Amino acid sequence: MGRNTVATTDRAAGLAGHAAALSCQGLSMRLGGRAVLDDVWFDVRPGEVYGVAGPPGSGKSTLLLAAGGLRSADAGTVLAHGRRLDQLSVHARTALVGYLAQDVAVLPGATVLETLRFWARTLPRPSLVDRERIAEVLGLVDLAGHAQAVADRCPAPVRRALGLATALLPDPSVLVLDQFLAGIGGPEADRLLATVRRLRDTGISVLYAAGTTDEARAVCDRLGVLDRGRLRGERAGLTAA
Repeated sequence: MGRNTVATTDRAAGLAGHAAALSCQGLSMRLGGRAVLDDVWFDVRPGEVYGVAGPPGSGKSTLLLAAGGLRSADAGTVLAHGRRLDQLSVHARTALVGYLAQDVAVLPGATVLETLRFWARTLPRPSLVDRERIAEVLGLVDLAGHAQAVADRCPAPVRRALGLATALLPDPSVLVLDQFLAGIGGPEADRLLATVRRLRDTGISVLYAAGTTDEARAVCDRLGVLDRGRLRGERAGLTAA
């Protein structure tokens, strides 16, 4: 047995040592002859926020797309609660993993509530998202008071929370959040991060691309550092909030 095979087996055994909500195992991807992801291994445990940090061009967004089942890697496997995402139907995948990259698209003139109803109808099984679920999601992200606001006139923090609500509609157990605070700072950013922590406390697992060290400390339980497509290290115990 070769050295690489032994290493792969050891890492797989380590990931199997505890239940993972989301497990990325040996993800590799090349674009234009360049390694964008290079044998990336990590897992996200139930009810934790696992952060990924790294400089621009390190591969964070590509990694989160692969982890969310939205882009296929050249090699490796993504498991959600032990199920391979690449072998699931769209309905089964979205029921397990919700993905958000900044803001969700909105219809001109539509309210926050109407926007959620629209996106609910686009889901593979829209009948499973009823009025009660939409009301619940509005409460989860603190948007109940904005339900009748016109979405495209809302400030960026409200639109970002609306995107989060949309990702939550099918009741996924894992959230993948990329550039969640892009363009948002100050108290508004703190409120959005508090929402992510509350979701974690309900048992939802979160894979989170952290833009800054302060952001990582505020919301991540563990943090992996990505550099030129490789996971170079990991830190634990960043926040107990």
